[in-house]
Amino acid sequence: SHGVASNGMERHDALSRWAAAGYVVVAPTFPLSSRPSSEITDLPNQPGDFVFVTETFRSAVQDPANPLHAKVLSDCLAVAGHSLGGATTLAAAFDPCCDQLDPDAVIDIAGVAVNLTPGASFGQSAPRPTLIVHGTLDATVPISHSEQAFAELRGPRWLLTFPDGNHNSMFGPPEVEVLTASVVAFLDAELKGAPAALDALPATVDASGIATLQVAPAG
Repeated sequence: SHGVASNGMERHDALSRWAAAGYVVVAPTFPLSSRPSSEITDLPNQPGDFVFVTETFRSAVQDPANPLHAKVLSDCLAVAGHSLGGATTLAAAFDPCCDQLDPDAVIDIAGVAVNLTPGASFGQSAPRPTLIVHGTLDATVPISHSEQAFAELRGPRWLLTFPDGNHNSMFGPPEVEVLTASVVAFLDAELKGAPAALDALPATVDASGIATLQVAPAG
């Protein structure tokens, strides 16, 4: 899920790295928040858009004529988003209003931590493995949003931070290399059952010299 005034193609260079690791990436463009006017009021509807796109894709690959037929594990799903798309992702994974998809893994990048359901909290939601990414110098969405989500969510979670990073820097060099390594390691562990790279991720991130990683066990 993209952020405000963005679109599904804007992060193509970063998302293509995930695809190169063997993951089908479906990146929709939301009709209102993609506008240059920075429309954010459609947030409550975007998780529904997210569900529609996901289920439409799952249905499409069941067709033997589809080029991805029999090549996609359509019952295996991670949800991800940046900025307002991070809020969309958190809602689709953790908010009682919108959690129809039951994802296996969640990736929140510089996202807005907000509950759409009055009275709901992240701490009351079902535990799901979650990777959270943020730049410490983010002037658009303060890192406190990611720190809040990391503290309140249940289940195993990882907080990847870039001390010199801003709201978008993780999508460009050199940070994109660490982002890619972290996302692929996380997805390999949670979707493929191959945890070796995720187990080694703290050392990988530390060796980069440009990022830090906090790890919280299930709880």
